[in-house]
Amino acid sequence: MPTFLLLIGKMNINLSKIEELVREVVEEYGVELYHMEFIEGGRNNFLRIYIDKNGGISVKDCERVSKELSVLLDVEDVIPFSYVLEVSSPGVERRLYTVEHYRKSLGKEVDIKLKLKHKEIGLKRFLGIIRDVDEKKFKVEIKGERVIDVPYEDVEFVKIKFRFR
Repeated sequence: MPTFLLLIGKMNINLSKIEELVREVVEEYGVELYHMEFIEGGRNNFLRIYIDKNGGISVKDCERVSKELSVLLDVEDVIPFSYVLEVSSPGVERRLYTVEHYRKSLGKEVDIKLKLKHKEIGLKRFLGIIRDVDEKKFKVEIKGERVIDVPYEDVEFVKIKFRFR
């Protein structure tokens, strides 16, 4: 497994080691690691952990994982500077990061923002329904009229579109 280092200012952190520790804790509590990100902020740095499970995440789940993870990360001293740990659900309008996230979202409406305008439809941002997924791209139905291919490499973000009824 490759080791990923993230340079923060003049400090570097081992994201692979952090992810390994996070996975240990979330699995212990019967939840899954949905996504993890380290964000360098002006006065604060943030380690954001998004967890999920069938039936949804409760505040209690986030609290338990956060407490356990906070202690473990301090003991292991994998982040040698101050940071804020945030543990939460990815939410109903969650962003999709992995092929598995796209697969779990088949048939769902999504908000898509591309890096550049799509060559077929001439739009950079649009809504559609995920119809198929493979390792390099996904197919999305636009306005019930046409299905287009969207390569993952062209995506700025894709998130679930939740409609209140």
